[in-house]
Amino acid sequence: MQNNTIEKLTELLTKDIDPKELAKCLRRFKHIAIVLLLEQKEELADKNWVTDGHYWLTRFEEILDPQLIDD
Repeated sequence: MQNNTIEKLTELLTKDIDPKELAKCLRRFKHIAIVLLLEQKEELADKNWVTDGHYWLTRFEEILDPQLIDD
């Protein structure tokens, strides 16, 4: 990963938002997004995109504030 990317992530997680708060926000967003996708009348989203996004958001959340995965 490029140094610039690491620096931006470090700044985000140390100055902009608490990692646990970010994990909570991501979990809420993911929940609402899934509810909205399930309620949609038309096929607006690619199921593979939704699956991939859910997987990577969950991985990131668990790094920030583990709730599902035991180390």
